[in-house]
Amino acid sequence: MEENKVRGRAPVVRHVSSFDDEKDASAMSRMNTHESHGPAVERFDTGMSQMELIDQESLGRVKSHEKLVTPAATLDPRDPLNLSKKRKIIAVVFLCFFGAMAAAAELILGAMLPVFVIEYAGLDSRNIEAFTRVPLPEGTNPLSLLSYLPGPPIWKTYLLGSLPVLMIGLANLAMIPLATAVGRRPVIIGCGVLAVAGCVWSGNSQSLDSHLAARCLQAVGAGTVESLIPFVIADLTFSHERNTWMSFVFATQGLIIVALGFATPWVIINLSWRWLYFITGIGASVFMVGVLAFLPETRWKRTASEIRKCRACRSGI
Repeated sequence: MEENKVRGRAPVVRHVSSFDDEKDASAMSRMNTHESHGPAVERFDTGMSQMELIDQESLGRVKSHEKLVTPAATLDPRDPLNLSKKRKIIAVVFLCFFGAMAAAAELILGAMLPVFVIEYAGLDSRNIEAFTRVPLPEGTNPLSLLSYLPGPPIWKTYLLGSLPVLMIGLANLAMIPLATAVGRRPVIIGCGVLAVAGCVWSGNSQSLDSHLAARCLQAVGAGTVESLIPFVIADLTFSHERNTWMSFVFATQGLIIVALGFATPWVIINLSWRWLYFITGIGASVFMVGVLAFLPETRWKRTASEIRKCRACRSGI
C-alpha cells in the first residue's frame, strides 16, 4: 500500500483487481501518471473485479475493511445510519403500511366513479350489480348512459378522480421543501393526520361538494406521505442498500393496494362505498401509531468535521 498527500487534500482510494502482467504494468503506468498530476492515491488489492476512484473528503466516505460505504455515519448514536437493523426494518414496515393505507382509498376509489354517479343520482349504489344485467344495444358504451341519470353534471362527479391528483402535485411543491427544512417526521405525522381526517370526512360526506373537499384534504396527506418515503429510506440506509429497501416498500404497497382493489366490489355491494374510507382510515391510524413509536427523525446534517472525526476513529488514529 502506498499513500501520499498532496496539497492537504484527503486521500483518494482506488480499488484494483488482479491483473495479468501486461495489464498490471499498464494500470500501474496510468496510476503513476495520475499521481504526478493530481491527488495521491492509495492502492490495495481487494480481489474486486472493478476499479473505483473515490474522494473521501468530498463524498464523505469511509473505508471499512474491503467495503466502502456512503454516506459516512457519524459517532452520534442518534444518527439514523447508526440505528439497529431491526429498528430500521420495523420503522420502514410501519411506514410502508401506513403509506399504503393512506393512499389506497385515493387510488382505488378514483376508479369507482360510476358508483358515485349512481349515488348522487339518488340511487342506491349497492344495487350496482343490477345495472350490469340490463341489456344494451350492441356497440353501446355503458358509461355513456350515466350522463342521462339525474343529479349533478357527470363532469363534476368525475372531479372526484382528477382534482385529488392535482392537489397531490400542488401539496408536494410545499410539503417536500418543508420536510427538507424542518424534518421528515413532523411532516409525515401531520400529513398522516390529514389523510385519516380526509378518510373519515369522505365516509361521512352527504353531498358531492363535501365529498370533493374531503378527497382533496385526503390527497394532500396521502400524497405527501408517499412522496416522503424515499427520503426516509435514503436517510436510514447506505447507498448500496437503498434499491433493496425501495423495492421491498413499493412491492409491498402494490400488493396491499391490489388486494384492497379486489375486495372493493364486495365491500360496495355488501356494505357501502363509505366503508372503504373507514377501513383505510382505521388501517392508516393503526399503522401511524407504529410510525410514532418506531420512526425517529431521519433528517441529519453531516458536517465535514464529524466525517473526519469518524474516519480518524475508525482508522484507530
